[in-house]
Amino acid sequence: MAADFAFETDEHGRLRFVMPDPVLGWTAATLIGQPAELLLADAAGGGAFNRFRVAKPVHRRRAWLTRADGSIACITFGASPVLDGKGRQIGVRGLGIDVTE
Repeated sequence: MAADFAFETDEHGRLRFVMPDPVLGWTAATLIGQPAELLLADAAGGGAFNRFRVAKPVHRRRAWLTRADGSIACITFGASPVLDGKGRQIGVRGLGIDVTE
């Protein structure tokens, strides 16, 4: 079992880790420091649940992400908040599997 996409965001929703490199055609250098929302395809991302900003663990939640070439991919996510020593949320960590086909 393996993930097609692994990520971590900071407290502002910016990507600080992505794997593999490249992921969905994007290089890690291009994505690191960018808002994770830039990957959400408009059709699914608009007012929909944001997999990159979760307050509690989620499993098997789908999102349409934009590939670097402009095409879209359907990703099934598992994600969980990252907490500091005082219990404050400082980001999100998650994995995704490409289920486009």
